[in-house]
Amino acid sequence: MKRTGRNLRRRLRGISRLTDRLSRARHFRGHGVHSPFVYGLVREAFMFHRLRDGEHCLYDALRRVGIFHRRAVQLQNAFLYCGYRTFAICEGKAEPVRTLPDAEFEKGNSTFVIDEGRGLNCAGPYDMVILTRNFPAEDLPAAAARAARTGATLCVMNPYHGSARGEACRRIVREHRSTTVDNRGYLLVFNNHLPKQHFKL
Repeated sequence: MKRTGRNLRRRLRGISRLTDRLSRARHFRGHGVHSPFVYGLVREAFMFHRLRDGEHCLYDALRRVGIFHRRAVQLQNAFLYCGYRTFAICEGKAEPVRTLPDAEFEKGNSTFVIDEGRGLNCAGPYDMVILTRNFPAEDLPAAAARAARTGATLCVMNPYHGSARGEACRRIVREHRSTTVDNRGYLLVFNNHLPKQHFKL
């Protein structure tokens, strides 16, 4: 094979992906995770491949907006593990805010709202705020700041979908004062008592 700049760049990109995979392998199945909270999250939510007993409002809402089954199961289990009761899903479309009727999305003790208005109403008193892939990359730092002010856990879906989104997520992790968990398909940004630490699973 001819050694050109393009082939060299491709090989270097492969090496960078390998180092990323190796860093993630360190925390595979919870190994090397020294935070009891995150270890429990890995074992009870991410490694559990079916829905836990309890309400599944978040799972239903995530599937409704196009989130894959596996990711929706993980987030529903994480939602239950953390003891959360309220959530919002922000799609980031330039349309008016659409709130589903209360009867449709108040089941038991959980309430949620699907916000399609670029996340403007996602800073309410929610335990978890989920930003879908359609949420604009340039608005991610502001959404992270709002979540930090309200104490909500922020979940950014598809954190590496495009260079602008990837850079915005890396900036959030760098500047965040508490724990962040990168699970490839989404980035969890906790705003609670946990110390500053970052886990790549």
